[in-house]
Amino acid sequence: MLGLGVFLVIVSLYFFSNSVFLVSAGDVAAGLLSALIGFALLATSTTMIKLWSLMKMKEEKGEVTSSSSS
Repeated sequence: MLGLGVFLVIVSLYFFSNSVFLVSAGDVAAGLLSALIGFALLATSTTMIKLWSLMKMKEEKGEVTSSSSS
């Protein structure tokens, strides 16, 4: 989960840099859409990284139990 979160941060940075390029080239609508996608990916990735860190903290305390289906 941490790897996916870091990957999404990198992809969001790509979309942010792409949006700057598009706006400077005069394509404002596409640039704003690219920035919006970048913000969505950044929000998702930070949520995933927070969730991963909470899971790790609970595992260290021994509060996480493995769920087994019977």
